[in-house]
Parts: sequence; C-alpha cells; structure tokens
Amino acid sequence: MKVGLFLGAGASKPFDKPTTAELQSKLIGRSDDLNDEILQSFLLTYATKDIEYVLEALKDIRKFSESIGGKYFFEKGKNGMFSFNRGGVPFDSFVENVKIVEKKVEEAVYKNYRWNRHFNDALVKIYNDIFGYLRAFNEINVFTTNYDRAIETYCHLSEDNYRLFDGFWRKRPENEFSIWKDYFDDPIVSGDNRTSLRLYKLHGSLNWKQLSDGTIVKTIEESKPSDTNFSRNMVIMPTRSPKDEEEEEPFRTLKGRFRKFMASANACVVIGFSFRDNLNDIFKDYVNRGKTLIIISPTAIRDFMVNVIGEKEDGDHLPSIVNNDIQVLDVAGSDNPHIFLYRKELKADNSAQLVDTWKSVIANIQKDKKG
Repeated sequence: MKVGLFLGAGASKPFDKPTTAELQSKLIGRSDDLNDEILQSFLLTYATKDIEYVLEALKDIRKFSESIGGKYFFEKGKNGMFSFNRGGVPFDSFVENVKIVEKKVEEAVYKNYRWNRHFNDALVKIYNDIFGYLRAFNEINVFTTNYDRAIETYCHLSEDNYRLFDGFWRKRPENEFSIWKDYFDDPIVSGDNRTSLRLYKLHGSLNWKQLSDGTIVKTIEESKPSDTNFSRNMVIMPTRSPKDEEEEEPFRTLKGRFRKFMASANACVVIGFSFRDNLNDIFKDYVNRGKTLIIISPTAIRDFMVNVIGEKEDGDHLPSIVNNDIQVLDVAGSDNPHIFLYRKELKADNSAQLVDTWKSVIANIQKDKKG
C-alpha cells in the first residue's frame, strides 16, 4: 500500500504562513519611495489577484525588455513616461525600477516564510497526528511546493522517531554544507527503528543556495545570502505556471520523482493546495486512472473542479456543489468514487479528526486490495 502526502500553502497556515493572496494583502500599504509606489501600483491593479500574478507581471516586463521587440520599444519610446505621484519614470529606465520592485517582493517572501519556533507546539501536534498514522505504511513520502522548513523542523524535534531524507548528503559531520545528491536512499542501520520520511521540496527551500561553481547546497540560513560565494537562491518564486526554473536542477529531478511516485501510488492526501501549478498534468493522469485523491482545503471543491477537471467558474452545476462541505466524485468512469473533497482548513485542533476521515477511505482501499 503506497500513500503520499502533498502539502500546499494552506498546510502552513496553522504556523502563520500566508497564502499567496494573503501575502499580497500584507504588502498593500504605505509607500515610502518611488519604488514602493510602483510596487503598490502592481499590488492594487485589477489584474493581479494574488502575489503570483504580481511577480508574473514583473517578470513579463523584465523578459519583454530583454526581447528584440522590447529593446525596440524602450529605445524608440524612451521619451515616454510612466506617471506616479512621486514623479515620472522614463520608459527606458522603468525596467530598472521593476527589477528593484521584484527584489522587494522576493525579500518579503523570505521574511514571511522563514520558520518561527513559537509555532513548534502546533507543528508537533499536527504532524504527530498525520505522521503517526502514515508511518503505519512503513515509510512516509511528503511532496510540497512550500518553502518553509516546517517538515524539517518537525523531524528535528522528533528525531527519535523519524529519519529525514531530502535529497542532500553531508559526507562528514564537520562539513559546512549538505550537498544536493538526489539522495533519498534508506540504508539499513542495525537497531534503528525510526520511520524514514522522504521530503521532496518541488519548488526549493529558503535555505537552499547555489555556489558559484554550480554546486547546490543546503545551509542553515533562511534568507537571501550576502556571501559572494553563493550565486543565487534555489527557490522557485510564486509566479504563474509554467515556471521557467522547473526545467533546471534540482527541480526537474524532484518533479520526476513526484511523477514516478504517483504512477504507482494507491492514495494521495493533498492539504491546502489550489492546483494552479504545472504539476496538474501529474494529478490529472493520476485521477484518470481511478486512483484515490483526498483533498483538504476550504476551497477544495472549486479548486479541483476548475483547475483540474476544467469546469468553468460559472458552470451550471459548480455553484451548487461548492457549498457542500464534502464532495465525493468518480472522474475515471469506473462507477467507483475515488475523489474525496473536504472543505476544511487544517488546524491544530482538528488534525486528528481530519486524519480519521482519511483512515476510513484508505482502509476501504486496503480491503479492496486484499479482496
């Protein structure tokens, strides 16, 4: 029996980590300089529904400026001006302001998603419930698009029960960094009865960096590095899909591991994920094969129906079902319901109750397999 756990942004809400829409709201406010005013103009425009749209808009302008057409536009239109309360910005220099604004948003991502140990108790409560059940399947496989270190922190706090494998390898304890080796092996250690927990961070982590020689390392620093030995951070910022970095390492390998896992998984529990990602082709293939998907999110029904199935937001029957707390579906044409949508938010005071709902669903799968 193979069961996976997939964590989206909503899975970290109990630890005060904002969703992308909430992060946009947090950034709306006063502007102290021209670049702040430019950022506010992006945050407040009708076209940007959340921070993914904001960063996508900034990226679009930057990429356009680097294209042949963009270079022509900014050269011929350099006498044109963007108008702001603090003054006008010429077309040809606006791109530099956009790059500064983009960095401001990235810094906000690091500030808002780094781990706060004040939430350790809630973390332990929730994942004692979740992993306490999943460890019955001998190993735990966690896939996430989150950058925060919730799972790593939990494993550190519960190191007597879990061994963490996250793709990185530290050859000797005195080595400064762990190095990306795509290392998820489980060596047999005599007398070690801990459960193996494999963590696949599909969009990177706040503490992953790339050295100037190309080596990808895991550090203890959850911030953008000032050390010149680092060339960049290994995080896929929240933009609309497809995301350019997904074809780079280690992200390509991690996505491949997710695809391989889902090809043979019997059930997957998804918490707090909106399905607005380039991973949807994997989920679509999975459910079309009649496999069991359990989704926990306040917007689970709408997210699945619109973003995975392709229903229109104003579809005839969509408004009538999104008001239900639970929806059970069969999308594989097998007359066997295998999609379980729970319109609930994960919290410390309901995690045990939510796990009980999965138990009954997965127990039925086990019964069918034995039958």
